[in-house]
Amino acid sequence: MSSSDMREVLLAAHSGDTELVMRWLRGGGDMNDVDKRSGDTLLIAAAVGGQVRLVRRFVSLSANVDQQSAAGLTALMGAVSQPGPISSVTAKVLLQAGAKLNLQSKTTGLTALTFAVQKNFDSAVVLTLVQARADLDLQTTCGSTALSSAAYLGRTDVVEMLVKGGAQLDLQNDEGATALMGAAQRGHTNAIRALLRAGADPSIRSAADKLTARQLAEAEGHTMAADVLRLWADEQAAKQASEIEEAEALAERSANADAAMAALLAEEAAATPAPAPAKDRGRRTTRRPRAKSSDCSTKQVGPPSCDETVACWRRASGEGRQTERSSNPEATRGDDTRSVAGSCTPLGSPRGRWERNWQMPTGLEVPCEVQRYLDALHMGQEDRQAAAALLARRRSMIRHSN
Repeated sequence: MSSSDMREVLLAAHSGDTELVMRWLRGGGDMNDVDKRSGDTLLIAAAVGGQVRLVRRFVSLSANVDQQSAAGLTALMGAVSQPGPISSVTAKVLLQAGAKLNLQSKTTGLTALTFAVQKNFDSAVVLTLVQARADLDLQTTCGSTALSSAAYLGRTDVVEMLVKGGAQLDLQNDEGATALMGAAQRGHTNAIRALLRAGADPSIRSAADKLTARQLAEAEGHTMAADVLRLWADEQAAKQASEIEEAEALAERSANADAAMAALLAEEAAATPAPAPAKDRGRRTTRRPRAKSSDCSTKQVGPPSCDETVACWRRASGEGRQTERSSNPEATRGDDTRSVAGSCTPLGSPRGRWERNWQMPTGLEVPCEVQRYLDALHMGQEDRQAAAALLARRRSMIRHSN
């Protein structure tokens, strides 16, 4: 077969001359013959021409769907490069036939998606490829991506589509430019806003000239684009300052409330009478040494530590109850004490017997000292009521401090 004959049949496939193409195939032509000059096949020619019927016919005749031309073009790349809705239909036929969605051109590194973004201004075909799970972050030989191409061309709808699909916002090409820089360099304000809303970083500098997106816009004379970037930076700075101020105010209110609660707990502990000594019923008892600085009834400068709190409870409640609780598995829910940073102040010695499966009421903000005390003691009814009253007073303090 001569080169002229091959070029003639390729033109017939491109234009949709089914009769000529089929006559050539019946005459001994091979479906996967390649033009020596262009490297095109019948399937590539039909896909580029948007000839869906011929594409279906060639696919049914076992055409090679991933054959690349001399320019690195596949049938799928050629199909999505052509404007109009028919390209989306042709792409679906090729994908159903098993065309590789993320195959890159051997010459440029372009994929079907980047071809669609750069050459087809019908967003439907881009959506078709995104829904087919195309890799959104594959880079060409110069480092460009589908997102950077869409931003550079000002295709805001495609930018939003790719961002929603999960494209990385700040990938840089060989010159260190991001998608935001490309949009700024061309003055596409809507694409700039879409990228900024999605979280693109305007502070990144290019590797070549060390300029930010705003500086690139100013250098190219795109005043509106530069103003959009400047206002965005001002808004973010003001927002950050407001968040810092709010956090500092919240920390101060919380510290004041915690200090008031600590004082309240200390007052309650000091007001709680010491437990009466157990009566000697003829049994020989061992006199415990008098507690020193960590005695529950002794005033201290500052609240005692969590370990001292547990020690106070053990001295106040007596080793007998401690033994009773630890030896009776039905009267306890297990060792549920937690290591909490900070200090704990006891509410006083426990009254009543331990109860199982008791939980703190939901909706209450429990300070560390109270939660640790409750977890450690499994308090009785009277102590729970006292703790609830203290917590109510603490919540009232917090509301008034606000």
